[in-house]
Parts: sequence; structure tokens; C-alpha cells
Amino acid sequence: MDSRDANSSETTNVPVNPSSDSVFSHVPRAPEIPIYAVMTACSKDPSPLKLNLGMGVYRTEDGKPLLLNVVRRAEEILVNDRTAVKEYLPITGLPEFNKLSSILIFGAEKDVVYIPEPTYSNHPNFFIAAGLTLRKYRYYNPQTQGLDFQCSVIIAP
Repeated sequence: MDSRDANSSETTNVPVNPSSDSVFSHVPRAPEIPIYAVMTACSKDPSPLKLNLGMGVYRTEDGKPLLLNVVRRAEEILVNDRTAVKEYLPITGLPEFNKLSSILIFGAEKDVVYIPEPTYSNHPNFFIAAGLTLRKYRYYNPQTQGLDFQCSVIIAP
């Protein structure tokens, strides 16, 4: 049972299936994702000329997924590359990808990233792998077991 108005993303507290034995039967239905409404409307449209561009995927006239030639070629390159390592990457990822994506996102200049001390042991590795310079700041004072605001302000840029 759908408890929503067709033109609204609001939900009511009507259960999805009040007669269900599920422990989740009392949970209200989440709002519908708008793009799914477009897909549903398109599938119900009887026009032979319809074209569903709602999901950003290409399909043949038979409704089957269409593999673009550029995608097919990229797959061939990946499959035939005997030098590529096809094992699990380390937790820090692919170094060349990290480097190039950080340049794309942050620019070519070496930016500084401030991380808290203490922090999770793996966090510095992500930024180092991205080629960024790390600076640490202390936010926790172990003597007072509270916020070290003064230290944070002094170190902050």
C-alpha cells in the first residue's frame, strides 16, 4: 500500500504492508525517487515513438542495454593490457590515480591538509598518497580530557 500522493514526496505514517509479519511493517515508506517515476511513466506509455532518457542509459529498440563502441574499445584495452595488475589494490589505492585525481580536484599546487591529532591511523595515508602536505593540530587535551581550543587556534592557518 502506497501512502503517498502521486505528486508529493511526503510520506504518511501508514505502514507499507499493515498485515505483514515483518518487524519493519510499521516503518513508513520512504519517498519515491523522482527518476523512478519517470521510468514508470515511460514504461506505461503506449507510444511506439517513446524514448526513455530518464536514467541516462542507452537501450536498443528491443529494450536491451546498448554497449557503446567507445565502451567496448575501452574494455578491450583493459582486457588485453598484460602489464596491468589485476589484483586488489592496497588500502591507499592506485598511486597514479591518486596523484592525478588530486591534481584534478585540488589543482597542481601542493596544498596543505590539516588533520587532528589524534586521528585514525589510516587517515594520513590517504592524504600522503594524494601528494598533499600534512599538518597536524591538537584538538584534545588528555590532561583535561576536553577540547584544546587554544592549541587549535594557535596552529590553525
